[in-house]
Amino acid sequence: MITGIQNYFERKYLAWLDRRLGSHDSVLLTQKRIFIFPSRIGLLFLMLISLMFLTAVNYQNNLLFSFSCLLVSIMVSAIAFTYRNLSGLKISAGKCVSVYENEFVNVDVKLESHKGGVKEGVYLGFDRNSDVQMDAISDEVIGKLRFKAMTRGWVNVPRFTLFSHYPLGLLRCWTWTKLEFDAVVYPTPVYMPFKRALVDEGDEVNEDQVDSLIKGQSADDFHGFKTYQPGDSLKHVAWRQYAKTSQLLTKEFSSYEGVSRWLDWNALDGVSVERRLQILCGWVLTSDENTDEYGLMVPGCTIELGQGSSHKLRCLRALALYGVDSNRGDKKPPPANKRGG
Repeated sequence: MITGIQNYFERKYLAWLDRRLGSHDSVLLTQKRIFIFPSRIGLLFLMLISLMFLTAVNYQNNLLFSFSCLLVSIMVSAIAFTYRNLSGLKISAGKCVSVYENEFVNVDVKLESHKGGVKEGVYLGFDRNSDVQMDAISDEVIGKLRFKAMTRGWVNVPRFTLFSHYPLGLLRCWTWTKLEFDAVVYPTPVYMPFKRALVDEGDEVNEDQVDSLIKGQSADDFHGFKTYQPGDSLKHVAWRQYAKTSQLLTKEFSSYEGVSRWLDWNALDGVSVERRLQILCGWVLTSDENTDEYGLMVPGCTIELGQGSSHKLRCLRALALYGVDSNRGDKKPPPANKRGG
């Protein structure tokens, strides 16, 4: 029962934080975003002041009165300095690499001191059990966070905390921040045999012809050379010509007219949405590994035939953001499939 009550108030607190602070690419810590409260030592310190003050009143001891006032002034000064240590700190989204579902994500958080001098004793983490102390922040410092990505779509970095007890440890000054990173979580790849069912004109194609096109042409299909372009398959580079002329060339092969290797959503009829995305992801990775030319067709998005790492990342990003707001947001209902899928 106690756990249920704690979870209830935690949800209410996080919902309040979402309304108050929101999610941004970068934030500047001001009075609205900074919270401050006595630490455990600070509470003991306040209890000591109260006890001394009551004793001074009871015994009319001027020395205890003076000492109590001194301790109160120290507490008030500590509030000002502790708040100043975080005020004016800019927090920005740094580097974040796209990953697959259920993999760990490493994100960089940039911390910059815009005013108030050097920031010291600052900790960064998702909670007190995972916090890391940062170096003194005078210009720009990079903080590292690591968490597990559970669902595809935009990388959704959990709300993290930045806090400090500087300078006396009597108070805890903190903020909660949620940043938006320009990285995505790809579907978990599922590897299964490719279904060859797409032809430009709708004609049936002989399986041997398709295999010949997919696995690579024979010597009889050699067409000529062309200047190497970034993204061309290294398997087709004419290394002998390069050794002779020092010019990087790529071999061109003739292909069967009307045959294309498309990774098609409709080739997986009867399969659930997430499972389709996982299988298509596996096909993309397999095609790229085999240096095949391939295109991707999903409802609402068609990526033309291509090769190379940039083409692969474009296809994977399309799969990751299927049914997700491209301007960052929650999942939308998948668009209607006009092609019967």
